[in-house]
Amino acid sequence: MKFTENLKKNPKMGFLLMCGVILLLFAIKEAAPLYPYLISGESMDPTLKDRQISLINQWTKPKDLKYGDIIVFKPNFFSFYVKRVIAKPGDTIVIENGKIKVNGAWLDEDTYAKELIENPGIFNEPYTVGPKELICIGDNRNYSYDSRDFGAVPFSQVKGKALFASDHVFYGYKGVK
Repeated sequence: MKFTENLKKNPKMGFLLMCGVILLLFAIKEAAPLYPYLISGESMDPTLKDRQISLINQWTKPKDLKYGDIIVFKPNFFSFYVKRVIAKPGDTIVIENGKIKVNGAWLDEDTYAKELIENPGIFNEPYTVGPKELICIGDNRNYSYDSRDFGAVPFSQVKGKALFASDHVFYGYKGVK
């Protein structure tokens, strides 16, 4: 008997097979170490441009991230954000006179942030980062929705570290904002 004839005689078998294929495809996507990510928005200008492709290392462990690393995280079912790690567990952060201070030292941001911060958000007074949390802020400081607005990013929401971005910007794709 042929395989397709068996499926016609037993529709439950076909349904189970389809479910198995879907689960297998999902597992392969989740297991892949590198994942392309389409940047949507200007919050990381000038480092990353709107509609630029970045390659994400999904196997990066949040505890292994370094200051200045760019990460992708998923705070809810619908959104992904790409931001820079500014503070790690145990750090104390405050924004004074438009600049970021971590553990009492001014952050050297001249290479990626070109403007003073107009709105410090929740960091207008010292904030200590909890265990298994990160503070992540966009490079385009005054046009970024980031930890100043929604607080610390739990390790569980981190999807990966950005390795590099393409020089090509995809203008034909509108993206999801």
